[in-house]
Amino acid sequence: MRNKLFYKALPLVALLALGGCKEEKEADLTWLTNPGETMELTVSATDIELDRDRPNDVALTFDWTPAREMPEDYVISYVTKIDIEGRGFETCVRVDEDYGVFNKSYTTEELQMLLVDKWGQNYSKVVPVQFRVIAKWEGGPRYAMPEVRTVTVNVRPYRPLVWEANRIVLSGTSTDNDKLVMSKTMENEFQYAFVQDLVQGEMGIALETEQGDTYIQLAEGVNNWIDGEEVDVVLGDEPTMLNLPKDGEYRVILNTQTRKLKIYSPDKKLEPYVAEFPDKLGGGPYRVEVTNLWAYGDITKWTNNLKDGHFKQSLADPQILVGKTTWVSDWGSGPGKKENGKFVLNVQAINPNFPGGPNFSWSIGPVVPEEERDNPNFKQKVPLQLNVWTPIGMGHSVQQRESHFTWLMGNILTIVDLRNQRIYMSEN
Repeated sequence: MRNKLFYKALPLVALLALGGCKEEKEADLTWLTNPGETMELTVSATDIELDRDRPNDVALTFDWTPAREMPEDYVISYVTKIDIEGRGFETCVRVDEDYGVFNKSYTTEELQMLLVDKWGQNYSKVVPVQFRVIAKWEGGPRYAMPEVRTVTVNVRPYRPLVWEANRIVLSGTSTDNDKLVMSKTMENEFQYAFVQDLVQGEMGIALETEQGDTYIQLAEGVNNWIDGEEVDVVLGDEPTMLNLPKDGEYRVILNTQTRKLKIYSPDKKLEPYVAEFPDKLGGGPYRVEVTNLWAYGDITKWTNNLKDGHFKQSLADPQILVGKTTWVSDWGSGPGKKENGKFVLNVQAINPNFPGGPNFSWSIGPVVPEEERDNPNFKQKVPLQLNVWTPIGMGHSVQQRESHFTWLMGNILTIVDLRNQRIYMSEN
């Protein structure tokens, strides 16, 4: 009864106002309760194999359409993520995309670096890669649900062609299809060499690795190998089969740093250096293949207690002698100790009573200046610097026999290049 009296007492205008409130429409919140997502994500391919020869080409492109419309007080942004499938994007590469951008592309090299360098994937298997785009909003009175789209692409990385190998082998009809292993030379860690009789036929060169084999190919513009000369080579998936025209000894030299190949056929067979010299009494001449050298002079107190250099002939050239020797002076050796001497042949092995001994035989030392070659009183001592090539003189003249080097004692790598008449020393 009280309520009835209340309504009767209200003016007509107030009643009309109450009626109007009762019929007012609720605010449209369908953009929040039922957002109606509109973003779609597409990819240029779902299975790709990266092409090593086209590192800068676009390999994958992802496109997406704009997300749903929102009130003006909401600001939209897009985030992209890429990762290996199954990792929950914990190792992803995340990018906040610029306003108005609706695509993302990756080049071959970018994908290769992601797969191999960042994610540690193997070259030999297909990798499922997930790409995700997220549309999100900031601002506005209420939280807005992001739109998220994800797609998976199967990607096979390429196997890079690297100048490294577990071993380098020759094979083909010229090797009776056997795999013949090249050896790393003592004087150069990047140089491999092989010397052996081969038969007429074809020969390829392979670099074997755990990831598979790569092959030596002649570089663009090189039509064939040239006997005794270097040619440029590259790596490829198939070998260039090199024709060997006849049976006989072949010397094959490959430098993986300079990427040069040199082959000597039987027609240009490399021979050891032959020293020719008389003895003190004019006997001889003696002809000796130089395959090792000994130090003599102050280093031996001028006795015949020669210091064996333990030189070995290089596989690349029998006239390159390489010794890994601990040089010790008979006067005593200590840190930084240097001593004088020259390099001679072990003539006592030729003749225990060799007239004049090693001092009067063939020797290696500094180059005798041209103006001193007729000076019977000429003598010289020249320091041998480490890590540089130094010219040498060779022979049996009195001036050459009185030419000595001064070098560091201790564990030294010594390379004597008889063909080019030079010497190199470095601490071993």
